[in-house]
Amino acid sequence: MFIPENLEDLRRIVEQRLEETSQLEFKRQLLELGKNDDLARDLAAMANTEGGVIIYGIEQDSTGRARDLRPFAVSGAAERVTLVAQNALDEALALGEVRSIVSEDQRDLGFLVVEVPRSGRAPHFHQGTAWGRTSRGNAPLTRRRVGELLARSPGFAEEFGLMVGRPGRVLVKPVREPYQETDSRGRLTTRSRYYLIFENDGETEVLDAAWEWATPWATPNETESMLPSVIEDPFPLELLQPGAQVRLQFFRSMREASNMKVRTRWRDKNGKEQEQTWPITW
Repeated sequence: MFIPENLEDLRRIVEQRLEETSQLEFKRQLLELGKNDDLARDLAAMANTEGGVIIYGIEQDSTGRARDLRPFAVSGAAERVTLVAQNALDEALALGEVRSIVSEDQRDLGFLVVEVPRSGRAPHFHQGTAWGRTSRGNAPLTRRRVGELLARSPGFAEEFGLMVGRPGRVLVKPVREPYQETDSRGRLTTRSRYYLIFENDGETEVLDAAWEWATPWATPNETESMLPSVIEDPFPLELLQPGAQVRLQFFRSMREASNMKVRTRWRDKNGKEQEQTWPITW
């Protein structure tokens, strides 16, 4: 996303006749004091969509392309935009950089560049309506679109204690990897390494992830297994992010490990303890 930083950048926008998009909006000037409704709708619409940049002081033609620079009185403009973002919507909107660029000829005139990030608290409402941004301007969001934004909003889920996405869990996967080595007689033989992969396969983080496994160890001369050997995880993880994996090499033979079961334990995002048992087959 291009954010102009100086007069040269603004001139280049006009020279290249850049066109408005859903993430770039041109305004000839900031409307006078007391007329903040349009400003509030512009900010909310961009924050509710993909975020973007609003440039005050650029005139556009009928096709939405930049046509000319129109410097205006910028004294207090940045402060006003920030106050509207904080007070004119249903809840405060956090803006990015709000920058004034002064004109070379008249120091009391200039331009205003407002960076509007995509909001994690979307949708924002102004006077009971949620607005969205399109390439042709602002439009009220449909009921379906409002619902989609609420469903994806981490801020909304945090506020009401809702779970976002598929709950995290600690999954165990056995992995057998063949490799080749040369024996003492110079012959190439194929062997295998055995791993256990512990993975958070959900879409939310898990806390205090730990595991233990139990195997009825047996020897070739025994008809019955010995008592199970239980090995506990010596290093529980305080945090396991979605998609994160821990890879452990397992040094027992495949025969010894044939009846192994692994139990994983963790706490979900709400602090509730969870566990699950996984049979392991190599």
